[in-house]
Amino acid sequence: AVQAAVLNGDQASGQQLALTDVTPLSLGIETAGGAMDVIIPRNSTLPVRAEKIFSTATDNQSVVTIKVFEGERALTKDNHLLGEFDLVDLPPAPKGQLKIEAKFSLDVEGILHVAVVDLSSGKHERVSIARDTDRLSTEDVSRLVAESKQLQAEDAHLKDKVTARNSLETFIYNLKLNLTKAEQQRKLPEDDIRNVRAKLDESLEWLATNLFRERAEYEAAQNELESGLRTVLEKIKSFEDMSASCALQATDNPIPNRSPMHV
Repeated sequence: AVQAAVLNGDQASGQQLALTDVTPLSLGIETAGGAMDVIIPRNSTLPVRAEKIFSTATDNQSVVTIKVFEGERALTKDNHLLGEFDLVDLPPAPKGQLKIEAKFSLDVEGILHVAVVDLSSGKHERVSIARDTDRLSTEDVSRLVAESKQLQAEDAHLKDKVTARNSLETFIYNLKLNLTKAEQQRKLPEDDIRNVRAKLDESLEWLATNLFRERAEYEAAQNELESGLRTVLEKIKSFEDMSASCALQATDNPIPNRSPMHV
């Protein structure tokens, strides 16, 4: 198994991994809601490289904490933490606007190299993760794989809920961003802007107090919000493009910052 000691500069712990042909467990990072976002799937042949685009989870987020996990469960709390590091000094931007590219590279010696870069500013950080003395045993790996198979339906249900909640939140924040643009371009009367902002703030408050709803409830809330605002939003010439943008942004999983993340 690929196990972890984060190597940074001259501070290195752990020892080289023995040669291995495939990854015994999936490798990924934690995104908003504590979800496990897999970058290198289990049983990938070595050497292997993979990359994925993520986004920020809050407005003006200056730091993202990259937590690297191995495991097969939907939530990181049920997987094994390999290491973590920060990408700092990110430029101010609305939630979801910064694009963070994460690159995973697992070499033939089983050493995992993780690099992240903010595509807008070029800010970057990288670490190498090697096996340490606290590694999972072969029995532990087998147990995790067996548990993931037994709890596959439950994990899929949890992941659906987290995805739906993140999608609704991203949709709201993108509407707020487009509303600000409309206000700056004077495309809407002030009363309409106030009413739309009030509905969006109300939806965010509902999200904050409804952390563990079912997927259908989050989807219904998003449909209701979109329907309730459509008349006003259709006054904005770019509404069709904005809706497509919101749907696209929802596919870029947000990475939480240092503060406690929402689920």
